[in-house]
Amino acid sequence: MRKCMEEEFDKIYVYNLRGNQRTSGELSRKEGGKIFGSGSGTPHCHYHFSEESKK
Repeated sequence: MRKCMEEEFDKIYVYNLRGNQRTSGELSRKEGGKIFGSGSGTPHCHYHFSEESKK
């Protein structure tokens, strides 16, 4: 499926919102802390697919 997406779209953006930060480690603080508070233990990603117009 990923190969198909690569062929179909010109640009693919993936935003990893890091919902699963169960630790309070240095990496979590460096990245700005927990974006969803302490209520989410599930990772979250947002995908944006872009297609250039072919005129």
